[in-house]
Amino acid sequence: MTKRKNVYTAEFKAEAVKMINEYGIEKTIQDLGVSKSSLVNWSKKSESKASLNKPLSLSDVLKENRRLEKEIMYIKKINEVLKKSTAIFSQGELPPSK
Repeated sequence: MTKRKNVYTAEFKAEAVKMINEYGIEKTIQDLGVSKSSLVNWSKKSESKASLNKPLSLSDVLKENRRLEKEIMYIKKINEVLKKSTAIFSQGELPPSK
């Protein structure tokens, strides 16, 4: 006989995480009848989503700005090379080789 996998809704998982934070994991396991590994996974996913929504510090913003400026300069250089190569290949004839 194969074991059926339980499917839980997002709302159920969110409420379970709230219960973990409020009552602890052991009490939540007893109340909901969900495995400890499932609860731990849901809690970790919830924490990682919460960390994505936190505001950035000024130093993080400045660091990201510098990184993006370097990336823009790199892309501009590539664009210049591509423009030059397009001009060479669009002339129709290649210059005579020596």
